[in-house]
Amino acid sequence: MLNPLLKETIKRIGVVKIPVFGPCPRCGHSLFLVETLFGKFIVCSNPTCNYFSRVKGRP
Repeated sequence: MLNPLLKETIKRIGVVKIPVFGPCPRCGHSLFLVETLFGKFIVCSNPTCNYFSRVKGRP
């Protein structure tokens, strides 16, 4: 499940969303790279799916 604080931050700061090639492993919808104050995440475009994965690497 998506961290409520992260979810609220994504709503508030108007994060950058970049399409990522490949389907969501849970539901098959498109994935997006989302940049927040807490780092970069790959998230599902389907609002009912909770899939997300933190992008590791340089902050």
